[in-house]
Amino acid sequence: MARGRAAALRGVFGSMLDDVLKVVDTPIKRGTRRLEPNAAYTTGKRGTTAKYHYSTDAQGRIRSAHARPLQLHRGNRASHTNDPMGKRPGDHAGHLIADLFGGSQRHDNIVAQLSSQNLGRYKSMENRWARLLDQTPPAKIDVDIKVLYGPGDRPIGISVTEVVNGRRLKHPMFTN
Repeated sequence: MARGRAAALRGVFGSMLDDVLKVVDTPIKRGTRRLEPNAAYTTGKRGTTAKYHYSTDAQGRIRSAHARPLQLHRGNRASHTNDPMGKRPGDHAGHLIADLFGGSQRHDNIVAQLSSQNLGRYKSMENRWARLLDQTPPAKIDVDIKVLYGPGDRPIGISVTEVVNGRRLKHPMFTN
């Protein structure tokens, strides 16, 4: 990867990249649903201009996602992977950054998520962002997401901080 792109990602992630060993173009290991460990990458939904930034931990689990800025992409919902790591019966394959915003439909943006969270508070938060981005002029929204894990591959919580038109809001933890 070019040094310029790595430097740009370092600017987005700041000190979070201190323990990331590599910046990768393709985060999903070939032939698996596993992500490269200790990696930073940029991805978005095919056919859109959306590009969001992510990092993984030492086990190759998504640990953070960043939308700076979040973009609204109206259109047909893309089919997406339905088998994220750690998924249990009753879980959804939850987009960290929704399809509506040009979030990737692959393992590089999807985690096992309680269906009640995916269809409840998390969905309400996304719907509010969509309304704000649909205004004239559209709101400027930056989003930082941290994914928390216990000993396994299934997230135990998702922490979301948003900045809308300069006002910062940290949402209560989305327990999983």
